[in-house]
Amino acid sequence: MSYPAYVYAVVHLPVSLVSTYAYINPLIALFLGWLVLNEEISASIIAAAFVILMGVTLVKKGSV
Repeated sequence: MSYPAYVYAVVHLPVSLVSTYAYINPLIALFLGWLVLNEEISASIIAAAFVILMGVTLVKKGSV
């Protein structure tokens, strides 16, 4: 199911925005690990997640 969604996104959205999935997926995995498996989230992990989100935000603003 994810591949058709990816193809749809490539066709209908700017490629620079679609390529951010590679950065967002690990953050989702991090959140799910914390939520489901009670994994520990340290301050350095939070800082790294913030840097990733800011980078994705900059890419998105540049593609509008």
